[in-house]
Amino acid sequence: MNNESHKSRGYKPHVARELLGITKERLRYWKANLDPKPTRTHFSASDLLAYRIIKACVQDLRIIPNELKTFDLSSIFEFCQTHDCQTAGNYLLKLNIQTKTLSIHDETEQIDFRNRKISYLYLDELVKEHFIAFMSLGTGQNLH
Repeated sequence: MNNESHKSRGYKPHVARELLGITKERLRYWKANLDPKPTRTHFSASDLLAYRIIKACVQDLRIIPNELKTFDLSSIFEFCQTHDCQTAGNYLLKLNIQTKTLSIHDETEQIDFRNRKISYLYLDELVKEHFIAFMSLGTGQNLH
């Protein structure tokens, strides 16, 4: 892959699918229903990290996409745009199923595992997966 081709616009959907390990249909559904900018034609590395977090919410936390779209996911995309990968790995995502709110916190925050309405997702492993995926395409040097 020519590294210059994605710098100005981002990664095309077929590359995004390959990096995330998801199907065309899943990417299309997530983009239409979960992405705050559903008309995007290309994906930045930070957009793809946000999609990786969405993927973990669906697969690891078992939140169905229809329920996930009731949350304001724009804060995930904003967080990924304002934090580089190394820094992002020091945070966790907190989802309150009852109030349909999500927030991102430093990983040292006190966690209440007794509350079954709150799910936590540590970002460190997702950041590692993200980096490895980009390295497999030979594009890991410029991750934001």
